[in-house]
Amino acid sequence: EGGREFVLRGTGLMIGTQVFVDGNEATKVSFIDVFHLIFVAPAANDGTVGFVDIRVVNPDGQESVLPDAIRYF
Repeated sequence: EGGREFVLRGTGLMIGTQVFVDGNEATKVSFIDVFHLIFVAPAANDGTVGFVDIRVVNPDGQESVLPDAIRYF
């Protein structure tokens, strides 16, 4: 189930960074600083249970994936 708020820590984050959880775009992404974002996770794909990846895409095209970052129950 989605709707939960998360804090993402990283480096090089930017205003306009997009966050994807298991391929679905997160909502309410808030840029705090170059090291932190807050986002709300979307609902799981078709009732997915288990760990899923987070993909972060900066406006400049750079992206990074954190495997098995969030667990859906």
